[in-house]
Amino acid sequence: MRKLGFFLLVCFVSINSVFSQKGKQHEFIGTIQLLDKSLITYKLIFKETGDGNFEGRSISDFAGAHRTESRIKGKMDDDNKKISFSEYENISTKSDYPDSTFCYVHIYNAKLTLKKNRSVIQGHFYSRYTDGTLCVEGDLYLAGQEQLFAKMDKATKRAKLFVKDEKLAKADKYITDTKANLKDVYLKEDDQLNFKTKSRMVYLKIWDAEHEDGDRISVYQNDQVILDNYKVVKEPKMLLITIDNDTEDIKIVANNEGRIPPNSANIAVIDNKDLTPMKVALNKGKEVSLQFQKIKN
Repeated sequence: MRKLGFFLLVCFVSINSVFSQKGKQHEFIGTIQLLDKSLITYKLIFKETGDGNFEGRSISDFAGAHRTESRIKGKMDDDNKKISFSEYENISTKSDYPDSTFCYVHIYNAKLTLKKNRSVIQGHFYSRYTDGTLCVEGDLYLAGQEQLFAKMDKATKRAKLFVKDEKLAKADKYITDTKANLKDVYLKEDDQLNFKTKSRMVYLKIWDAEHEDGDRISVYQNDQVILDNYKVVKEPKMLLITIDNDTEDIKIVANNEGRIPPNSANIAVIDNKDLTPMKVALNKGKEVSLQFQKIKN
């Protein structure tokens, strides 16, 4: 994780990017650095809602064991080149820590560089527990995602002239893994992804985005089978999950491994406006879990 964060931070320094027009979705990627110098990968996705205000999501530790997606809201001050935002509610997390231990990032009047060929967010952040008490603090460094990856790819191509093959392969793997973890949540044996929801029902979209090789899965809700020995194919299967209790536990079990092990499936949780895409890879008989915790209005 530290190596990945450092690699992103180094690439951030020379990134050139274009900030998209008002009303379009903006995506920034980089790191937050704590006072002890440890690095955590971080991403912002947001859309302007008018008068400088915006709403969106953050993803922290997107390649790690505590990957957490949270809602954010904030404001941009174009005249003074400042941006402020706060995390205020989790959408999903791989962490099994109780809610009371979560720290939400708050950043006030961070530097916002908006030039023709450059977009950067840089500033000091504070994180607070749900009761408002201070948790940790540090510095945030973010750059435009699309242009960051373009810069990283360009740097890798140049490095072929000077860097040994094994080091270049590691750099390529960092880039590939980072792109993959930003697109999907990767779940393996015994992983659990926890969701907060206000909905009475959510959907699971199940499909195979790569090769149809005979993979079969079963899905259980509170230990009751709701999809039995289903063959995963490219055509999506929509499965309705009703949220009747304070928590609903979903298990996805691999019934076999198909022709190309391991058993793999693409699964997306659709909850109102929220879409959480996942990739599941399991050996026969193994499982992953999704837990939906109902938020009372």
